[in-house]
Amino acid sequence: MGKRVLILSQQSIFEKGIETLLAKEPEVDIVHLSPNEKFTVECIMANHPDVVFMNCDNPEPDLSPTILSILKEKMDVCFIGLSLNDNKISVFRGKEKQIMDLTDLLSVIND
Repeated sequence: MGKRVLILSQQSIFEKGIETLLAKEPEVDIVHLSPNEKFTVECIMANHPDVVFMNCDNPEPDLSPTILSILKEKMDVCFIGLSLNDNKISVFRGKEKQIMDLTDLLSVIND
């Protein structure tokens, strides 16, 4: 089994796009799609993902309090925010990377 991935977004096209890109990769296991930030903590605790993808372009509430509460409970979760406007990835531990293709996306998951 590869890295366990949870995808969080209110936009189904974002969820399905990430799921479609990653579904064929043997080192990635999609464990849950979550359309609602309110259920993020419950989804993470129930599904034990290694990586949580978020759409940073959504007009969603600030996820920082949610991220901090999860990190207090489960320190090994990596949060990756994707910006579709400028093709950038922000990783919770201060990394930022330009995405040009699937290889770039997989490199962030496997870091």
